[in-house]
Amino acid sequence: ATRAWATLPGIGATTAKVIGEAHSGRLPGYLAELEASDGPLAPDNPVRDALRGDLHTHTEWSDGCCPIEEMVLEASRLRHEYLAITDHSPRLRVANGLSRERRLAQVAHLRALDAQLDGFTVLAGIEVDILDDGALDADDDVLAGLDVVVASVHNKLAMDAEAMTAR
Repeated sequence: ATRAWATLPGIGATTAKVIGEAHSGRLPGYLAELEASDGPLAPDNPVRDALRGDLHTHTEWSDGCCPIEEMVLEASRLRHEYLAITDHSPRLRVANGLSRERRLAQVAHLRALDAQLDGFTVLAGIEVDILDDGALDADDDVLAGLDVVVASVHNKLAMDAEAMTAR
């Protein structure tokens, strides 16, 4: 199975092995090694304990796999103080990017959820695509109403350096 994954563009041997092991229901050896080390995934790592929150997450509203409430509960279990929900902007259709209407509905949901929580903050955000001309894939009024904006390039990654820098 590892060989099949390795034939996909951008998937190297190590990643293919991890995917193959996870797909077969096994804990990937690479992950087990990281968890067994004193590295960042170790439960008692002081760096991990120093994390106060996460500012870039995706939910099932776009290409994530979990509901917002489940993510908030897990962040709270990890003793985080805040969680920013930054689902994709509309142009990234392959990732189920949120239309203006869905974004506004999500923001209303996040604000209502945040109002119910004591000692934990839910931040409304977006991972907005930087378009070819450098514009952002969201209306200014939508962006202004958010707590966190993560800007990312998702296509035409091989543009020449000058054009990409201008972008």
